[in-house]
Amino acid sequence: IGAVTTMRLGIAIDFSTGKGWMRTNPGYDGASAGAWWNSGDPVAGTNPVFTITDTSRDWYFFYTCYVTGDFCEIIQDLNDFTYTSPTGFNGSGGG
Repeated sequence: IGAVTTMRLGIAIDFSTGKGWMRTNPGYDGASAGAWWNSGDPVAGTNPVFTITDTSRDWYFFYTCYVTGDFCEIIQDLNDFTYTSPTGFNGSGGG
């Protein structure tokens, strides 16, 4: 079995509390299937990786590829997701 070379980063944000969770795809960097970092659980609202403290503002997310030839893409359409979103979260940024 070859190494997983494509990373998918899943991010779930509860904009009402400002809590956020992250996970990578299974097999990338030793990640287990669907495991949220820090043993987090977006549905239960426990162990977020980060918290946005000012939820009254508009927030813009950005990212960068730092290796020549890397390809980066943000996918917000649920139909294009590879992994299932947590219950109560959606891909539009408004869930």
